[in-house]
Amino acid sequence: MDRRERARLLDELIALPTVSADPSRLGDLRRSATLLADALRERGFDTRLVEDDAGRPSVVGTRGLLPGVPSALLYAHHDVQPAGAGWTSDPFVPLHRGDVVTGRGSADNKAGVVAHLAAIDELGPDRGLGLIVVLDGGEEVGSPGAPALLAGLALEEAPALVLVNDGVNAARGTPSLTQSLRGLLAVDVEVAVMDEPAHSGVNGGGAVDALTAFCRLAASLHDERGEVAVPGLRVGAPATARVDPDAFRARLGLLDGVHVADDLATALWASPALSVLAIDAPRIAESANVLLPRVRARVSLRVPPGLAMDDAAAALRAHLLAQRPFGAHVRVDEVSRSEPWSDARISGVVVAALQDAWGRSPDLLGGGGGIPVVSALSAAFPESVLCITAVADAESRVHGPDENVDLRELDRAVAAEAAVLDALALPQD
Repeated sequence: MDRRERARLLDELIALPTVSADPSRLGDLRRSATLLADALRERGFDTRLVEDDAGRPSVVGTRGLLPGVPSALLYAHHDVQPAGAGWTSDPFVPLHRGDVVTGRGSADNKAGVVAHLAAIDELGPDRGLGLIVVLDGGEEVGSPGAPALLAGLALEEAPALVLVNDGVNAARGTPSLTQSLRGLLAVDVEVAVMDEPAHSGVNGGGAVDALTAFCRLAASLHDERGEVAVPGLRVGAPATARVDPDAFRARLGLLDGVHVADDLATALWASPALSVLAIDAPRIAESANVLLPRVRARVSLRVPPGLAMDDAAAALRAHLLAQRPFGAHVRVDEVSRSEPWSDARISGVVVAALQDAWGRSPDLLGGGGGIPVVSALSAAFPESVLCITAVADAESRVHGPDENVDLRELDRAVAAEAAVLDALALPQD
């Protein structure tokens, strides 16, 4: 698969709005899964589609799994985040500007899917290496079907290497290996103060509305410096790497005077983080002079390695339930969770391949975000070395508007992965 063919396949995948959180997009997910299963079958794989409880399809392909023959498991995902607002072009119509392709899923993670297929092509058939390919259809909603999918593999021997191409390089032109990931806990918080809406003029001042009460509760999550203020949510070991605060500010477009953490690497990789992601409340255009009786909000907690997820969940729940601003009733419902992960083991083969492909040594990073399947992969194959590599980078605007990927980075990722697979394969006679 040459550069043009890779770009064509990437375009075809971007054009399918595989939004796993949207049930109306199941048809697009199935079309994508069928396309990818066919692509693996053309490369000599036995393939099957595995659906989770919501019908989201993942693709599993196996080839050359024989006793005494080493194997590798390659993971990526073909589902995407919702597009959201702020795009300067149609998010599901790939836009090419030089080497950069813009579109939802271009970097996260359809370029990773293409990298696996292209590296398999570079390796060629019958090379003395068993391959297991898992293309997840539900990563963006927590990979709920992953444990059952992995158990269903029923491998006689654990793979020598698990390669997850779903990381984010720190900068374009610089490779990385991610050695830790924060876990993710999502909860819905309901704050209720009355049974029905009430006129704000007749009743305002006599009792506080639910939205105001929720604002007080939300403010309790952080101190005046923006650091998490929930008892029991502790910071892990300080990160040894450094994140440039000026580059961080520029990447986010932070406004003048907005505070950032003193030690960004530790804050992003080894510390808890709390965010209010959404609130069910009237839009300004639809607002009225009414006291809201109840409000619901989605709160996310990033859990660093070293902090047990059960302990973190209990600490957050206890804090939220203890607030009761103005006597409001508070309810907390857990929505989803993925475990934190860390592994200091490094594959020398992968490091060498990344260095050769990019012309520089890879950065060893932590990951502020999570990859839900990684904990399941580690549990299923504890003796396997698990490496998280990337095509995406800090300029890719992952999960944001105008998400993009640089095809030169894809070329390098393919070259590196092909070299890794070649090094793992049995020597040819």
